[in-house]
Amino acid sequence: MKREINFRGKVKHHDPMTNPENGWAEGYYFQDLTQGEMRSFIFQPPCNWEVIPETVGQYTGLLDKNGKKIWEGDIVRVGILSPNYTGSYPEPYYVDTVCIYKEGAFLYKRISPFDKKKLSRNWTYKPMHRYEIYSTEVIG
Repeated sequence: MKREINFRGKVKHHDPMTNPENGWAEGYYFQDLTQGEMRSFIFQPPCNWEVIPETVGQYTGLLDKNGKKIWEGDIVRVGILSPNYTGSYPEPYYVDTVCIYKEGAFLYKRISPFDKKKLSRNWTYKPMHRYEIYSTEVIG
């Protein structure tokens, strides 16, 4: 299976005439050492944008329930089904997370508080899975 490898970053110098409409550039990521200073760029032919390095994130290859791309660094509300659920209409519980890349995998890192009533559902990191996408939404 082929996976799209793509990056995005917030454009460093805002120019409404040449910058992407939303201020984020998507494409190939590279760094360049210019006059002793390391600079970060996103290249999408024929354009080349300097971006803020802290904002650069990789595309996970997944879309949320609304068809929006999920990027490293996005805040994502994840709907998770109980593993022991039986029934026709599963009702997920929702957890707010940030998408991170760690140890060779994209993970959800929980940012919403733990629910002491649901001890089996308290986790900090969780691998991203395609089967959860129907109830997952990028919220920030």
